Amino acid sequence: MSQLRSISRIGFSALSATLLLALPTLVVGLEQSLQVARVAGSQDRQLPAAGVKTIDLTASRFKFDPATISVVEGDSVQLRLRSADRDHAFAIKAFRVKTVIPKGGDVVTVEFVADKTGTFDFTCAEYCGTGHSAMKGRLIVTARER
Repeated sequence: MSQLRSISRIGFSALSATLLLALPTLVVGLEQSLQVARVAGSQDRQLPAAGVKTIDLTASRFKFDPATISVVEGDSVQLRLRSADRDHAFAIKAFRVKTVIPKGGDVVTVEFVADKTGTFDFTCAEYCGTGHSAMKGRLIVTARER
């Protein structure tokens, strides 16, 4: 009987070691899958979930198009960002949104809840040339009617 316990302990130790070695690989694989899901090319367009306000926004030499985005307080907002020329980044500090927009036209999706009212600046957060400091837009969040 003691031999059986020794064998099962060895089996358990080997299984534990295998799991510990495989876990980082599984985590990295999952993380890469999630990153691929966030960057959707033009052929991989995903339909937004119900109740989500989706806005397509293009970054190009020193401007965003559209430059003004309007939503209602409490809206779940999905921004589909793409670059028309070079690497840019998009940031709305008030909502802790920041992401890189790679050159090449790949779509990058960010989501947040517009949980406060007001007018908030969004900016390019990746230096993109001499007009970089002028590359701004506005997010207007109006109060929801009660």
